[in-house]
Amino acid sequence: MVGACWLVSSDGKGPVGGSGSRRVSGEAAVPASLGPYQRFSRAARSTHATNADQIARRIADVDVKSTRLLSKAYGGAPAAVATYANAGLSEIFVLTVVRAVSPRPFTPYQNAAQLGLAKPAREVVTVGEVACLVHNQSTTAGKRPGPETVTVESCQRTGEGLTVQIRSVTGDIHSSPERIAALVDKAWSGLS
Repeated sequence: MVGACWLVSSDGKGPVGGSGSRRVSGEAAVPASLGPYQRFSRAARSTHATNADQIARRIADVDVKSTRLLSKAYGGAPAAVATYANAGLSEIFVLTVVRAVSPRPFTPYQNAAQLGLAKPAREVVTVGEVACLVHNQSTTAGKRPGPETVTVESCQRTGEGLTVQIRSVTGDIHSSPERIAALVDKAWSGLS
């Protein structure tokens, strides 16, 4: 179970899949890697830190429990949650997959100009088929916000009975909706 993300059966009663990207019970398991990012357990163990195994087990347990909660939230739909990281653990994110359609991300309307801001505090940024919910640091109207002023909360692609989302992003990648959207598309392509 260490390092594995489980695909929950359609009856919502428990895991039926394992690690890797092999097919399980007609469903596709989450990929072992997404570009330069590997499942957290493998990335953590590659650091050879003294507590790497303990941290890997803890994250794997969180992923399994989160998978069950995600499936339950969607009425028992098959789901998977997997944490990924780069080799140095400086960039980490959580991939969620559920065999169901989800609504697009939403944030209340803000009139940035009336507030004297270059951009609203929160907005949905669309990159191709992916919608990203982002938080913008306050930048005075008339000034150009730098890329470091953007924090991606989540990016999601949904349709055709599938939702793929990346959330809980840390590290430099959190400022790039385009990079995260590309990872969502990569995961989507392997699952659809």
